[in-house]
Amino acid sequence: MALASVFRARGKPVLLWGFGRNTDINLYQRSRLGLALGRAVSVAQRRMLRGATDFLAYTEAGARHAAAAGMAANRITVLNNTIDISGEIAAHAEAQTLDRAALRDELGLSSDSVVLLFIGRLNEPKRVDALIEMARDLRRGHGAPIEVLIVGSGPMETHLRAVAAGEAWCRFLGPIQDSAALSRVFRVSDAVVIPGYVGLAVNHAFAHGRPIITCRSAIHSPEIDYIEHDVNGLILPSLPEFGVGLLRFAASAELRRSLAAGALKTRDKLDLQRMVEAFDNGVRRAIERGKS
Repeated sequence: MALASVFRARGKPVLLWGFGRNTDINLYQRSRLGLALGRAVSVAQRRMLRGATDFLAYTEAGARHAAAAGMAANRITVLNNTIDISGEIAAHAEAQTLDRAALRDELGLSSDSVVLLFIGRLNEPKRVDALIEMARDLRRGHGAPIEVLIVGSGPMETHLRAVAAGEAWCRFLGPIQDSAALSRVFRVSDAVVIPGYVGLAVNHAFAHGRPIITCRSAIHSPEIDYIEHDVNGLILPSLPEFGVGLLRFAASAELRRSLAAGALKTRDKLDLQRMVEAFDNGVRRAIERGKS
């Protein structure tokens, strides 16, 4: 903040790039002191925004946070933060030529089941345990034809394997880095399901035309903004309502089709070239403002 003040005093532009708000993946595990420090960070962020020339926001929500902090709307550029998904889109197109039933058979999946895919780091904030436990409850209590695939590794893997012990409908595939191999897993799946923290997995899922199912939470990364409830995914109010959403998804082939179509439509705006161009325009505008 001190350096930004020096720059502004000398008439130089100060351009910030970020979420627009303080995001803490471990928010729900913080002590009172940790929560107080988090609030202090949020106050400092708002002050930095008010002192900046321009702001590059990851998403529309970040832009709204910046505006609420006092940044003028004409000084905010929305980037629609993304990774390069062009390779994933190409892999998705190639996978569409493969027989879905044959791929399911290779993985030991039922031909008529609804396959829920988790992909990412196996850590506590992702709440993969909730996915396994809810799938078990829905199968036993409602006869829902749900199967679960888990791609990834991490500190919770041993615990999660214990949670799923003896359940043939839950398969751990380990980390998969190859795009072609991963596209085959997306091909047999119906949705990417992450009960807890969601980040760039949204972009990855949409690249393969798969909707995201998650719960509302304060710890999500900005990419949660790309998910529109009942358009390209489901955002359930909380874990207690999580099972209701999964059951609805599993019971409706039409809902699965519409959400998949929505995911493919949304991926068009998650283009890295568009993000780079927006970034460049925002920087140029800040520099010109500084000159004037």
